[in-house]
Order: sequence, then C-alpha cells, then structure tokens
Amino acid sequence: MKTILVYHQSAEVRQNLKDILTNAGYQVLSPEEIIEAINHYAAKNLDLIIAEPQFLTYLSRQSQPLRAPFVALLDRTDARLAVELLQNGARECLSPPYRQVEVVGTVQYLLGEEPRKIKKPITVPFWLPFVGGLFLLGLWWFFGKQPAVQIIDLPYDEPTAILADRNFIWISDWYTQSIYQYEQPVLERYFRLSTVNHFSDFGPVALAKKDDVLYSIGNDGILRRHSGDEHSVPEIVADLKITGVTGMCFADDYLWVVTNNPAKLYQFNTSSFNPGREWNCSDIQPIGLEKVNDGFLTLDTFSRRVVLVNPEGNELVLKKNCSSRILILSGRITAFARLKKRAFVTILVSPKHSKLFCFNIRI
Repeated sequence: MKTILVYHQSAEVRQNLKDILTNAGYQVLSPEEIIEAINHYAAKNLDLIIAEPQFLTYLSRQSQPLRAPFVALLDRTDARLAVELLQNGARECLSPPYRQVEVVGTVQYLLGEEPRKIKKPITVPFWLPFVGGLFLLGLWWFFGKQPAVQIIDLPYDEPTAILADRNFIWISDWYTQSIYQYEQPVLERYFRLSTVNHFSDFGPVALAKKDDVLYSIGNDGILRRHSGDEHSVPEIVADLKITGVTGMCFADDYLWVVTNNPAKLYQFNTSSFNPGREWNCSDIQPIGLEKVNDGFLTLDTFSRRVVLVNPEGNELVLKKNCSSRILILSGRITAFARLKKRAFVTILVSPKHSKLFCFNIRI
C-alpha cells in the first residue's frame, strides 16, 4: 500500500484529503503541525507528499532533499506561484476546491498507476509494415495531410490561451503579457512569427474571434477588442466581472466563457455584454471553449481529454470523450483550441519550457 503524507493548516482540508485518499486505497499520514510533518518525512519511506508550499520552505531551511513527488496545495488559483513552485521541485499544484476526481487522478498519475490497455500482439508478415508505410506515405504526399500528432516547442514561460484558424495561430503568454501571431506550420518544428502584440497592463488569458476581429479577456476579467495593428492599444469592450477565465468563444449571438475557480460556464449577450445564464461544471475542469453543432468542446484537465459538453438545467453535462487521454506529454495543460477536427493544446512540461501538442479529435 502506497503511503502519502498530507499536511495543511486547516483541519477540515486535512480531513477531507485524508478521507478522499483513504477511500482510494492509500495509507495517509496527516499531522497537525508542520514540524510533525517534517519529522514524518525524515522517518518514513513516503511515496508522495501533498502539502502547503511552506513544507518546501522548511525542507530548504534544514537542507533536506526532496525524496518523493511533491504536490503543492494552493489557497487560490495563482499561475505565477504555481510556476515558482514547479521551479522549486513541485510536480503538480492543486487549488481549492479539492475535488475527489482531481486529487485521486493527480495521485494516480504521479505514482504511475494510470491504467493501460494491453493489446494482444498480432503476427503479421515482416514485409507488411514496410509496404503499409509506403502506402500511407504516398497518401500523405498526394493529399497533403497533416501527421496525426505534432509536438512543437514553444518559447514561453506560461502560455495561457490559444486560437487557431486556417492561416494563423495566436498564443498568449502570461509573463510577457503578449499575444503572438504565427503562421501555421505543417511539418515544421517551429512556428514562423508574424506579429506580436504586447500589453503592459494586463495578462491575456483567453482568445476568440468574431467577424474576423480578435478579442481577449485579461486576468482582470475585462473583454478587449484588438484592431490587428501590433502597435495599437486594444479597445476595452466590457468588464465581465469574472475571474479564473480559461476559455471563451462567440456563438449564437452570445459570448460564452468558462472559468476554473469556480468551474462554470457563463453566457453574455453580445449586444450589451450583460451577464445571462450560468452553468456549474461539476464533472469537469474546463480549459478552452469551442462551439460545435451539438454543444461545446473543451479540454477537461481532470481526465486530460477533449470532451463534448452541453448545458442542461443548471449543469454543464459531459456527453462524450472526443480524444484519448493526453499522456504523451506530462505537465500542466494551460490552453486548448480547435480547428475542424484538429486540437491544439499548450502544455507546460517543465519550468520555462512549454510545448504545443497537435492531434486529431473525434467530433
């Protein structure tokens, strides 16, 4: 049985996490004081540590190395603090509310307990893969199709949003507070930079287009319109008065926005941008938002899958999975966009190192 050390100043949070992990089949140590937690760390052979950031500070003061995967418990969603903790040794960060599916999923992922489907090997003639490869290569050469999966390096510390159309990809970065426009690559490993829009007063966290005009929402919750001139100041359209935005899109004369803390879908009328209805996201933690005929596509960071969801009653209901679980790259998913049946996901694979993961989805 795997042993997990849990420390939080709040007894309620400690008990909640202990109950979640105990029910999942783990042995849990949950000391009340930080010194007691450090003593457990020194004396026990731990498989995982889930604690507040001050745990790392105490270890550093005592010159003790971090000998087990560490999950930091944040008191709020804070991208800058999360990146700093990842730089200092944390493997993942969790922010409240600490839901069972998120906690257990993170633990299973870090402990390597993710279930794998084992397929029975099939015996084929030795020449068949070679002939099949030539056939597929010929199809690609003839039709000019993109490969099923692309992984492209990005030069950003904290990509926060992505938007794609037939010609360009836009990526916003938290730390430089800029929006970068790139020409879409086909088989290239790097984008060709087209324009850069830098904004010193806000960090863009969501992007969308309406009538060929680019819009963004900043970390201040304000919707802005961009003229396309890289030297112009974006026009403030409306203060949406929401925080934790992770995605947006325009559809059916409405602006739709998803947030992660709390996890909700919001509707705004595009004529006045007054708030309309809102839906809770109890089953998913959404990043990015794309409208399709029978609902919305978003990326659920709980399951690390692209999913189809639909507003029903007061809930955003999960309808189906549209992709396999994203396990080819470890790290924190920060943004999602779609172009037809192609998904674009930015992943912070390590501090100051992000990648763009492109793959096909089923709609």
